[in-house]
Amino acid sequence: MKLLDFQDEAEQFLLDCCWRSRKRDIILKSPTGSGKTIILLNMIYDYLQDDDNTVFVWITPGTVDLEEQSSEKMNELFPSIETQDVYDVISDGFNPKKVPFINWEMITKSRKYSDRKIRQKEFI
Repeated sequence: MKLLDFQDEAEQFLLDCCWRSRKRDIILKSPTGSGKTIILLNMIYDYLQDDDNTVFVWITPGTVDLEEQSSEKMNELFPSIETQDVYDVISDGFNPKKVPFINWEMITKSRKYSDRKIRQKEFI
């Protein structure tokens, strides 16, 4: 996927942070609609082309299924990278070259949200 110049610069900065400094906390802050998801998906894809022993875990907040939207975008843009959801991680664990997309509410205190998502999964 062809990124805009500012998106490409952001991706290169993130890759540089990952490769050279090995910082644990990196923040990408940008306005709504500027392509943060696309930047990060590209960065993950490019990183995994050179490192086959890394697991990226994509965690989203809230109860609006952002993890599913992000996972669908990854599947659309980079079908060669297998995505996982929380159920895949529970049954198979974390695997290199696979990217799990997990909603924070599913793995923390929001029992109501977790129960709803589990019931949805049972009927799919």
